[in-house]
Amino acid sequence: HFYKRMSSTCNIVSALDKLVTLLTPHLGLVSTCMVDMIELDLFSMLPISVQSELLSMTEDQLGKLPTLLFSARDISEQAPQVDSMLDQLRNHSMEALGLVRDIKYDEDPSMLEFWDKIMSEKKTHEVCEMTKFVARDVRDCDISCLVDLGSGKAYLSQVLATLHSIPVLAIDSQEGNTRGAEIREKNLKTKWEGLKVRAVDRMEGKSPSNRKKRVKQTKSDDIEVNIEQKPEDVEIIDKMLIALTQFVEEGSDLGDLVEKHFPGKGDNFGLIGLHTCGNLASTSLRSFLSSPGCKFICNVGCCYNHLTEDNKGFPLSKHLQSQHFTLVRLARMLAVQPLDRLATSNTLPNKSLLWRAVLEMILARVAPTLPKDQRVVGRIAAKSKSFVDYVRKAFVKLKVETDITDNELSEIFNKYEKEFGAKLQCFYQYRALFSPLVEAVILTDRLLFMQEQGITNSCIVRLFDRNISPRSYAIVATK
Repeated sequence: HFYKRMSSTCNIVSALDKLVTLLTPHLGLVSTCMVDMIELDLFSMLPISVQSELLSMTEDQLGKLPTLLFSARDISEQAPQVDSMLDQLRNHSMEALGLVRDIKYDEDPSMLEFWDKIMSEKKTHEVCEMTKFVARDVRDCDISCLVDLGSGKAYLSQVLATLHSIPVLAIDSQEGNTRGAEIREKNLKTKWEGLKVRAVDRMEGKSPSNRKKRVKQTKSDDIEVNIEQKPEDVEIIDKMLIALTQFVEEGSDLGDLVEKHFPGKGDNFGLIGLHTCGNLASTSLRSFLSSPGCKFICNVGCCYNHLTEDNKGFPLSKHLQSQHFTLVRLARMLAVQPLDRLATSNTLPNKSLLWRAVLEMILARVAPTLPKDQRVVGRIAAKSKSFVDYVRKAFVKLKVETDITDNELSEIFNKYEKEFGAKLQCFYQYRALFSPLVEAVILTDRLLFMQEQGITNSCIVRLFDRNISPRSYAIVATK
């Protein structure tokens, strides 16, 4: 079992120091906003040699630049400085530093993989993979029930309760999510048996049957077969999953809530979270620590941009706190960027990035008193026929009145496109290479925090295919 092969606290500290040492000289780069590309001439931040190498690349080569982070391809002859940085970033991945534990399943494919589409492809993949991992650990650790903190629509909770017969207390702070989960559960619970039958058909390579066909078949065979859920089965499901609207205070003992809803299980439960947003990931780790009855945690965090810059968000470890190391919101936003998808697509940034950067220059001219934090235009580029149309829509949204003409707008765009178009593409692609490094610092800090609290059976596990689900790493621990 991989819990027996954890990295020591000393090794984790060493790995985190290496990550921070590599990132520190580039904090200015990762803390930029593409809106300021022209106004602050962000491209000039890069070393002259890197600028030249990037500009010498064809659009195809530039589009494929992120793929080089995941391969050993050598570009040292064409771009020695960029190649050197790629090599450093590869050597500082969490996998290369020995921070990520591989997981292997000996079990057959999950029935959920053959399920009717009741979730998006992304959510199906996430729920399927996390369910397999959590269900196995529930058995191995002899856990009596689970708390799904930040359960959202409770897809994960429903699958664990229904397909694996694990009691789950699904907690979310938003009443709308809890109510939606209850409605969805009510709609699905009478259909689970039929969904199972169709999934089994697919697993066996058969064409999935419909309810009428199954009823007709059972009648013709003169066999009493329960096609849909019986009332007593529904009652069992009701007892297996409880959806609760509750704000969990940092440091509270979740065992009290578990005991209230699942009497007798408050001293032996697990804590899970699928894409807990911002500080909720940190809250989950602290709840695991402050709940004596919580024996297992599997937490996949997301939305690093919503973390607070303190010991409740980032950094958590005393080691980084003592160094006064921090990451501003823009750097944490970069960590959220789906680099694997960018690498797979082999495409350059959308025209909207340049449009928005040029718009910033125009707003500085025609609306200089409009604060920068109020220049939010949203995703209007996709609805715009041209740059001029985009600017006009932005003026309406921002309530900017100006007598600037369409010809002037076109001239301004042409000027900046010629000067900054290629530079923006180069800067964006190069900056994106640092996304995994920033995420690695955040997750390794969380792992070290757990070690500092005496949780030596803790590790980082990659649960998902990053092309499908970019936030694919989980903090896992037992006590």
